[in-house]
Amino acid sequence: MAQSPPHSTVWRLQCKNFTAPSGSVRGNAGTNIIGVKRGKLNGTSDDKIVAVGAHYDTVSNSPGVNDDGSGMAAMLEIARVMTSSNEQNFTTIFVAFDHEENAPPARVAIGTPCETPRGSDDFVCSWLLPFLRSSGRPEFQGIFMLETIMNYDPQPNVQTVPQPLAFPNVRIRI
Repeated sequence: MAQSPPHSTVWRLQCKNFTAPSGSVRGNAGTNIIGVKRGKLNGTSDDKIVAVGAHYDTVSNSPGVNDDGSGMAAMLEIARVMTSSNEQNFTTIFVAFDHEENAPPARVAIGTPCETPRGSDDFVCSWLLPFLRSSGRPEFQGIFMLETIMNYDPQPNVQTVPQPLAFPNVRIRI
Protein backbone atom coordinates (compact mmCIF):
# COMPACT_ATOMS: atom_id res chain seq x y z
CA MET A 1 0.00 0.00 0.00
CA ALA A 2 1.36 3.43 -0.95
CA GLN A 3 2.18 5.84 1.85
CA SER A 4 0.61 9.29 2.00
CA PRO A 5 2.92 12.15 1.04
CA PRO A 6 4.14 14.30 3.96
CA HIS A 7 1.72 17.13 3.06
CA SER A 8 -1.31 14.84 3.10
CA THR A 9 -4.15 15.70 5.49
CA VAL A 10 -4.91 12.05 6.12
CA TRP A 11 -5.77 11.43 9.77
CA ARG A 12 -3.51 9.21 11.78
CA LEU A 13 -5.17 7.73 14.86
CA GLN A 14 -3.49 5.57 17.46
CA CYS A 15 -3.85 4.29 21.00
CA LYS A 16 -0.71 4.86 23.06
CA ASN A 17 -0.55 2.50 26.04
CA PHE A 18 1.53 3.40 29.07
CA THR A 19 2.12 2.09 32.55
CA ALA A 20 1.91 4.43 35.51
CA PRO A 21 4.45 3.87 38.30
CA SER A 22 3.34 1.22 40.77
CA GLY A 23 0.99 2.47 43.47
CA SER A 24 0.39 5.86 41.84
CA VAL A 25 -3.15 5.34 40.52
CA ARG A 26 -5.81 2.66 40.55
CA GLY A 27 -4.78 0.20 37.88
CA ASN A 28 -1.42 1.07 36.41
CA ALA A 29 -2.30 0.54 32.74
CA GLY A 30 -3.42 3.63 30.86
CA THR A 31 -4.20 4.51 27.25
CA ASN A 32 -3.98 7.88 25.52
CA ILE A 33 -5.87 8.18 22.24
CA ILE A 34 -4.03 10.39 19.75
CA GLY A 35 -5.25 11.73 16.42
CA VAL A 36 -3.04 13.70 14.04
CA LYS A 37 -4.52 15.84 11.28
CA ARG A 38 -1.61 16.58 9.01
CA GLY A 39 -1.38 20.01 7.46
CA LYS A 40 0.20 20.96 4.12
CA LEU A 41 3.50 21.73 5.87
CA ASN A 42 3.62 18.43 7.77
CA GLY A 43 7.09 16.94 7.85
CA THR A 44 8.86 20.29 7.45
CA SER A 45 10.42 22.74 9.87
CA ASP A 46 7.82 25.29 8.68
CA ASP A 47 4.99 23.35 10.32
CA LYS A 48 3.55 25.06 13.41
CA ILE A 49 1.88 22.30 15.38
CA VAL A 50 -0.93 22.92 17.85
CA ALA A 51 -2.48 20.28 20.08
CA VAL A 52 -5.95 20.06 21.60
CA GLY A 53 -6.48 17.83 24.61
CA ALA A 54 -8.99 16.65 27.19
CA HIS A 55 -9.10 13.72 29.58
CA TYR A 56 -11.63 10.94 29.53
CA ASP A 57 -11.33 9.64 33.08
CA THR A 58 -13.20 11.16 36.02
CA VAL A 59 -13.44 10.87 39.78
CA SER A 60 -15.64 8.16 41.26
CA ASN A 61 -18.13 10.48 42.99
CA SER A 62 -18.72 12.66 39.92
CA PRO A 63 -21.06 12.18 36.96
CA GLY A 64 -18.12 13.25 34.78
CA VAL A 65 -20.13 15.52 32.51
CA ASN A 66 -18.04 18.57 33.41
CA ASP A 67 -14.81 16.88 34.49
CA ASP A 68 -14.19 16.12 31.77
CA GLY A 69 -17.01 15.02 29.49
CA SER A 70 -17.44 18.65 28.42
CA GLY A 71 -13.81 18.87 27.31
CA MET A 72 -14.03 15.58 25.40
CA ALA A 73 -17.24 16.68 23.63
CA ALA A 74 -15.66 20.00 22.65
CA MET A 75 -12.50 18.30 21.38
CA LEU A 76 -14.48 15.86 19.23
CA GLU A 77 -16.53 18.74 17.80
CA ILE A 78 -13.37 20.69 16.96
CA ALA A 79 -12.01 17.61 15.19
CA ARG A 80 -15.29 17.15 13.28
CA VAL A 81 -15.34 20.78 12.12
CA MET A 82 -11.69 20.68 11.06
CA THR A 83 -12.28 17.48 9.11
CA SER A 84 -15.10 19.08 7.12
CA SER A 85 -13.19 22.30 6.39
CA ASN A 86 -10.52 23.15 3.85
CA GLU A 87 -7.05 21.72 4.11
CA GLN A 88 -5.04 23.37 6.88
CA ASN A 89 -1.45 24.56 6.52
CA PHE A 90 -0.40 23.32 9.92
CA THR A 91 -0.69 20.02 11.75
CA THR A 92 -3.13 19.61 14.64
CA ILE A 93 -2.81 16.88 17.26
CA PHE A 94 -5.86 15.77 19.25
CA VAL A 95 -5.27 13.84 22.49
CA ALA A 96 -7.69 12.11 24.84
CA PHE A 97 -5.70 11.59 28.04
CA ASP A 98 -6.05 8.80 30.57
CA HIS A 99 -5.05 8.95 34.27
CA GLU A 100 -5.54 12.68 34.81
CA GLU A 101 -7.65 12.15 37.93
CA ASN A 102 -6.55 10.30 41.08
CA ALA A 103 -2.89 10.76 40.26
CA PRO A 104 -0.43 12.60 42.47
CA PRO A 105 1.19 15.73 41.02
CA ALA A 106 4.07 15.06 38.67
CA ARG A 107 7.48 15.56 40.22
CA VAL A 108 9.56 15.47 37.09
CA ALA A 109 12.38 17.95 36.73
CA ILE A 110 13.53 19.09 33.32
CA GLY A 111 16.02 16.58 31.94
CA THR A 112 14.88 13.66 34.10
CA PRO A 113 13.14 10.54 32.83
CA CYS A 114 9.36 10.73 32.58
CA GLU A 115 8.12 8.35 35.23
CA THR A 116 4.84 9.99 36.12
CA PRO A 117 1.34 8.62 36.54
CA ARG A 118 -0.45 11.06 34.26
CA GLY A 119 -1.34 10.38 30.65
CA SER A 120 -0.45 13.96 29.70
CA ASP A 121 3.10 13.53 31.02
CA ASP A 122 3.50 10.25 29.16
CA PHE A 123 2.19 11.92 25.99
CA VAL A 124 4.82 14.67 26.13
CA CYS A 125 7.76 12.42 27.03
CA SER A 126 7.15 9.27 25.05
CA TRP A 127 5.03 10.45 22.11
CA LEU A 128 5.22 14.20 21.43
CA LEU A 129 8.98 14.74 21.74
CA PRO A 130 9.85 11.76 19.48
CA PHE A 131 7.11 12.84 17.03
CA LEU A 132 8.57 16.36 16.78
CA ARG A 133 12.11 14.99 16.28
CA SER A 134 10.95 12.68 13.48
CA SER A 135 8.75 15.29 11.75
CA GLY A 136 11.35 17.73 10.46
CA ARG A 137 11.60 19.51 13.83
CA PRO A 138 8.50 21.68 13.42
CA GLU A 139 7.65 24.48 15.82
CA PHE A 140 5.32 23.31 18.58
CA GLN A 141 2.97 26.19 19.43
CA GLY A 142 1.33 24.68 22.51
CA ILE A 143 -1.74 22.79 23.62
CA PHE A 144 -5.28 23.91 24.31
CA MET A 145 -6.44 21.90 27.34
CA LEU A 146 -10.22 21.66 27.43
CA GLU A 147 -10.57 21.02 31.17
CA THR A 148 -13.95 21.40 32.89
CA ILE A 149 -15.11 23.95 30.32
CA MET A 150 -18.72 23.83 31.53
CA ASN A 151 -17.67 25.87 34.57
CA TYR A 152 -18.67 29.50 34.13
CA ASP A 153 -18.47 32.37 36.56
CA PRO A 154 -19.46 35.85 35.31
CA GLN A 155 -17.48 37.64 38.05
CA PRO A 156 -14.54 39.72 36.72
CA ASN A 157 -11.08 38.13 36.69
CA VAL A 158 -12.13 34.65 37.84
CA GLN A 159 -11.76 33.02 34.43
CA THR A 160 -8.06 33.73 33.99
CA VAL A 161 -5.29 31.39 32.92
CA PRO A 162 -2.07 31.45 34.95
CA GLN A 163 0.55 33.30 32.89
CA PRO A 164 3.00 30.39 32.58
CA LEU A 165 0.22 28.32 31.00
CA ALA A 166 -1.03 30.95 28.55
CA PHE A 167 0.20 31.47 25.02
CA PRO A 168 2.11 34.66 25.94
CA ASN A 169 2.24 36.23 22.47
CA VAL A 170 -1.37 35.40 21.68
CA ARG A 171 -2.54 36.64 25.08
CA ILE A 172 -0.78 39.99 24.52
CA ARG A 173 -2.39 40.42 21.06
CA ILE A 174 -5.85 39.70 22.45
